[in-house]
Amino acid sequence: MPQDTPPCAVEIATYQLSQTMLHALREIYRLFDGDIVLAMVLGELGQHVIAGSHTGSAPRQRAKWRHSNAHSISAASGIPRETVRRKLDKLLDKGWIVELPEGGLSLNQALDTPLHLQFIDYNRELLTHMRQTVSALDGIEF
Repeated sequence: MPQDTPPCAVEIATYQLSQTMLHALREIYRLFDGDIVLAMVLGELGQHVIAGSHTGSAPRQRAKWRHSNAHSISAASGIPRETVRRKLDKLLDKGWIVELPEGGLSLNQALDTPLHLQFIDYNRELLTHMRQTVSALDGIEF
């Protein structure tokens, strides 16, 4: 941060950013019945599965998604492998992820699951909050 940044600008930015982050965390806590680690495991799986499936800004077809496993998720997240395995079992039981015939795990690609529909709403609300935060921070220099 440049030395000439007014302290109030830092305070405003810190407040706005933390307000947005707390809102997101509260919603994740609610969506995952308080199990933040479950949310992290699902998020890491999603990032790994979808990573590399985008060319520029256009996603490839879902059929080209990669698969993942407990080791990869543990390595990426720092969550112990046994904890990841237990969370993956829970995600499988809920139907949020699937085991692939060729091995590995992937996101459930059904678009009409309750979880998918909840995440559409969550993402819309999060995007609204992020836009409000960006607008509130407009003109603040660090």
